[in-house]
Amino acid sequence: TVVLPSFGARTVFFRVRGRWPMGEYPIQVAVTERADRFVTVQQSGGKPAGRVPPLINPGQVTANTGLLSFEYPHIATQRYPRRASDSVQVVDLRLPSKLRVAVVKGSHDDELESRLVELGVPAYPIDAAMLGIADLSFYSTILIAPRAYADVDALLPNAAAVRQFAEHGGTVVVLYGRDELLAPGVLPHPIGFAAPNAITALEPRTAIRIMAPHSSLLDWPNRITQADFADWFGPRARELPATFDVHYRPMIEIDDDNHHSTAAAILATRVGRGAFIYVALSLEEQLVATNPGAARLLVNLLSASLARPKNTHGPCTIRGRSRSFGSFVRRGPCSGHHGECSPSRSHRSRSRRARMGATTQPTPTGSAPARRRARCLRAA
Repeated sequence: TVVLPSFGARTVFFRVRGRWPMGEYPIQVAVTERADRFVTVQQSGGKPAGRVPPLINPGQVTANTGLLSFEYPHIATQRYPRRASDSVQVVDLRLPSKLRVAVVKGSHDDELESRLVELGVPAYPIDAAMLGIADLSFYSTILIAPRAYADVDALLPNAAAVRQFAEHGGTVVVLYGRDELLAPGVLPHPIGFAAPNAITALEPRTAIRIMAPHSSLLDWPNRITQADFADWFGPRARELPATFDVHYRPMIEIDDDNHHSTAAAILATRVGRGAFIYVALSLEEQLVATNPGAARLLVNLLSASLARPKNTHGPCTIRGRSRSFGSFVRRGPCSGHHGECSPSRSHRSRSRRARMGATTQPTPTGSAPARRRARCLRAA
């Protein structure tokens, strides 16, 4: 039993059990209050019909709406009604076991880190001022939030440390920005933005064409198809570069608001032993809207520099926690950690036989190499 005072709030947790098929599952909450009061019923014409007892259980009032309160120093507290409902999105998602993400937040992305954690991604906030002095070897990836270079003063002076992280084998993913990205040393190769207005794709159903379907960014750990770009919420892409260096490899092609085709939505390049990726797609907004395709794509980008395993198999379910306006529950391969699976015993045996058979040259029957090979096959 949860007791709510007037204008009060409580957090309610739901435990997800079992395995659910992929899809969205709504959760609704209703609060029943005992009261000896009446309610006012409005007629269709808008005039009060009088004070009558509640229609649901005499002596009780059931409410399925709540209030979101916002306090300001210069005006009175503002309260907005909202439905007391939520949803859980079950996502077919695979995560590499060595994925560890350092998130550099901006000023408008409070949910970016929490949404990654819901997906099972080990995500850790990091102060931009620490990038130049902290040991970053624990992380596999640095994710820089939208417009963080403009909003966080300490980020630009540490741009060299971010690039050095990529050169040593890490992955750097920069979500969209603007002219602040043109400063020397921020990006490994130059890009250019249109002036005075940026190129955008605000229509969520804007056509997208995959240019590099066999690229590891679109093939591992999750295979990205056209279906992953369906049912997007809000703008498709912001701050699309008008020009970009030939060292960048475009991944997808998109139609902007002027119906011109551009390949600048995802730009990836190698930097030393790592990868540097600029993303103009509104992936952070899609995470908040619990879009499964955007979640799968972002995980692929975050995993760009990780080694691809030889074998993966076996589904599992990662339990998620309900959050406002939906949450994720991940389904993917099982292992001791989230991510790669070692092949089963039968798979290892067959692989061993195949390797031995492919690499061993024919020898005369009865020779010593042939006898040793026969013993190895029997042992396998």
